[in-house]
Amino acid sequence: MYFDAQINDGKKIINSISEKLYNKSPRIGKENVAIISLFRDLLSKAESMDLLICEHKESEMNILLRSFVEEYLYIKFILEKDSVKRGNAYYFSNKVTGLKKVRVYLENANDVETATRLRNSIEKELQKNNHKDVNTLEDEISFYNEKYSTVFFDRSKEKERYYWFNLDNEGLTSIEKLAKHLDGGDIYYLYNIFSAEIHGLNTVKGFTLKLDENNFNLTLTQEFDTNSKAQLLKPFLSRILIEMIRYYKIEKDKGMLGIIMKQQINSESRIRSRR
Repeated sequence: MYFDAQINDGKKIINSISEKLYNKSPRIGKENVAIISLFRDLLSKAESMDLLICEHKESEMNILLRSFVEEYLYIKFILEKDSVKRGNAYYFSNKVTGLKKVRVYLENANDVETATRLRNSIEKELQKNNHKDVNTLEDEISFYNEKYSTVFFDRSKEKERYYWFNLDNEGLTSIEKLAKHLDGGDIYYLYNIFSAEIHGLNTVKGFTLKLDENNFNLTLTQEFDTNSKAQLLKPFLSRILIEMIRYYKIEKDKGMLGIIMKQQINSESRIRSRR
């Protein structure tokens, strides 16, 4: 398995972080919810990729690879600086997006009876929460929309808020720009490859034309297998493991220094391979 050691180290990191945060307070900040949720999901994707590699499921792998890159960039951006503000932006953006998807379903569902029951159930739960004057789904969307807008430098520019990471109106209006801001664009080239394969723009990459007895035949080839793709992403995951330990200042916890040393070797392997 390609990611086994990193997944196990990641789980140890989560345990140490959770223990530290809980000892401070049973209630953790929204930025921590955002960071830990993204990190946990990144590990889950690595675990799923290991299973797909074993099954040689390349097309399914590409979907995970692209999502993996996006979440890597999100965590790295939050941890870079202004982590509370950036973590809150991700959290509130995620809330608003999810609630709006629910609203779209409820408004367009063919089964009106089921949609009505679901709306009533959601709004019953909303009325139990601690948010003042939040009784309906629309109230909840407005509540989180307001929270989301407060983290931006210029609240008047609604268009700029489409990208939660464009907090300070610095032109981070695409994944490509975010990748170049964080990583010089290296990882975006991988993202582009994975995106092309997801959207069917590279569907003939695994075939070559050969003349056989006066007829052209398509022959299956293996140009860029799943193992190679996973190998390319391992250093990026190692970087995040190290950054999580340092951000939460758990270097002195049992086993953490060993994880840092091991993952530093992994994270530097990409640099050595390019020389």
